[in-house]
Amino acid sequence: AKRHGMTTDENAEPDRSKATALRFCILSAFADQICVRRDTGTLHCKLPHGRSGTLVRESVVQQSPLLVVAEIRQISARGNRAQTLLSLASAIELDWVRELFPDELTTQPECEFDPAPKRVEAFEITRFRDLELGRDRAREPDAKAAGQALARACLREWFKPKSFDHSIRLLINRLNWLCAARPDLEFPPLDEPAILNCLAAAFEGMTLAKQAAAANVKPAFRRHMPEAQWEWLDEFAPATIDWPDEQPKRLQYPEVSADKHGNVHPVELHVKLHECFRLAEHPTLCEGKHIVRFKLLNPKNKKIDFCDDWPTFKQREYPRIRKDLLAKFPGVGWV
Repeated sequence: AKRHGMTTDENAEPDRSKATALRFCILSAFADQICVRRDTGTLHCKLPHGRSGTLVRESVVQQSPLLVVAEIRQISARGNRAQTLLSLASAIELDWVRELFPDELTTQPECEFDPAPKRVEAFEITRFRDLELGRDRAREPDAKAAGQALARACLREWFKPKSFDHSIRLLINRLNWLCAARPDLEFPPLDEPAILNCLAAAFEGMTLAKQAAAANVKPAFRRHMPEAQWEWLDEFAPATIDWPDEQPKRLQYPEVSADKHGNVHPVELHVKLHECFRLAEHPTLCEGKHIVRFKLLNPKNKKIDFCDDWPTFKQREYPRIRKDLLAKFPGVGWV
């Protein structure tokens, strides 16, 4: 008891029965196997570190929502699945956990989004390590926690801010592609945690989905990195490229920047083949390190082919398809 920081008095009468003292000792020895019943109608339990298991049916602990188990084992279940069984269970009390492990028990204000009324609900949640032991409703939501709850709901597509438009998604794809293409530049990616942080900052202090849907999220995304890095992004991964005698053409950045082996997916340009004739050389990005892949289209925007080297394609491939294109689209200036 002294080892766990409990106050003791050798002359004082014990204030626990032997059974209670035994359960107290079991809790002290198996703290990592504290369990919380998901509800009274099931034997399913949650454990620390994201684990879960099923209390054996013959357990004498049937009613207590909080317990500790001395044995955890896995068995084969139907469908060749593993099932985690919890046995040798003892009912415990929250005050015991608080007494034994005061530094590992936390109570924090947190918020969750309720999709039915489309609003944030505030709670005071008590956890042992990462295991939720209980919650009480809070009167006022914490401003930052409310923003985080709305951000998570937004990523689950329970609502969509009007300002979270194509320009933001293009910005995300451009930055993430550059992070994969040039890791040496050390740009901070806009991965899911970073997007969550940006949205949470934009929604801070709000509690309703309609408030968040009307919020302007673009400034929060702009604060993701210094202005100088945004300027370098425009240099290395521009949204458009110049085109001979025409308006700049918009590039298509992949949503997934690289494959599982780390190979960077190319940036594409969807362009009509006959618009490429004035092009002297194939465009590149990142100081010539990455080509722009052409998706060549006919005048009706149907795909003809992909092209990674326009001068070579024009010399070798185009003559073989020119006759067919001339027959189908005689009004176009096929050179």
